[in-house]
This record gives sequence, C-alpha cells and structure tokens, in this order.
Amino acid sequence: MYFVKSNFATISFLVIIVLAAGLFRFAGFSSPHGMTWDEEFYVQMGEDLTKNPLNYNCRYFVGVFERLNLDTPEYLHEPLFKHPPLFSYLLSFVFRTGGATYEAASLVPIFFGLVLVFLSFALGSFLFNKIPVWPRHFSRQ
Repeated sequence: MYFVKSNFATISFLVIIVLAAGLFRFAGFSSPHGMTWDEEFYVQMGEDLTKNPLNYNCRYFVGVFERLNLDTPEYLHEPLFKHPPLFSYLLSFVFRTGGATYEAASLVPIFFGLVLVFLSFALGSFLFNKIPVWPRHFSRQ
C-alpha cells in the first residue's frame, strides 16, 4: 500500500486514531438521548424496507401526522428525494442481520465514520507523502 510505508510508528498512529474515533462514536451513540426527527425517519424507513425492499416512501410518517392532527409537511406527499436511499437500504440490511434496534441502526454511521477517518489518513499521506507529525518523533529514520 502506498500510504502505509511499513513504518511501525505510522501504522501505530493510524490504529490509535481509528480506535479513538471508534470509542468516541460508540460513546456518542450510547449516551442517553431521544431520537431526532431524521434518526426516527431513517430507522422507520429501514424497518419498512426490511419488510418490502420496494417500499421506499414516507407513508408511515404521513399516518403519524394525521393521527396527531398535525399539518403534514408537503414534501412527505411527493416522490421521495429528500432522503437518499442508500443509507435506508444499509439500515435494512443491518436490521435483517441483527434485528431492528437503535443499537443496530447506529452501526452504519459508526462504520462509515471510521472508514472516513482511515480514508482521510490515506489521502493526507498520498497528497503530502510524509509521516504524520506525531509518529515522526518516534521513528528512527
């Protein structure tokens, strides 16, 4: 691999950053808080897609608004372009394998957050072709 030059300090630095990012993400998702509107929306759509993969719509939320006698946002009645489908389909896959729980739903953003940390490190190493600042102090080159 181009961005990881068999340098123990560089690889150690990357592992420490990814582990720290993972711990912060898990801590953030495990702290008690109520679900936001978007979180609830995506979880419900993931559950709906688990039952029927072609059921990509907002009907559930239109029914919730009508039962509560609230004005339904106009965009919920139109074809669904507000929320991208890939995230909902990934949630559906996780729900099929691990059950439809909030903890299972948090695995998708945690995984992609960690992938982004790794890709940022790889891009920085490729663009600047240098050992990061912290491992430079520990490497004997």
